[in-house]
Amino acid sequence: MRESRDGVGGGPTRTVPVAGCVQVAVAELAVCVRDSKDLTRPHFSVGRDGWTSFVRYAAHG
Repeated sequence: MRESRDGVGGGPTRTVPVAGCVQVAVAELAVCVRDSKDLTRPHFSVGRDGWTSFVRYAAHG
């Protein structure tokens, strides 16, 4: 795990490596996702509620 100071709203984020090439940064207002090996692909962010719903769905898929 790596700490970063450039979170959404100026707050700290936690960057957590996920299986494969995906990097997730948890910020105060959103969860930011990117492909850490292919920086030409666009990154995206979702609200925390949306991320929680996605993780629940993926875990029980």
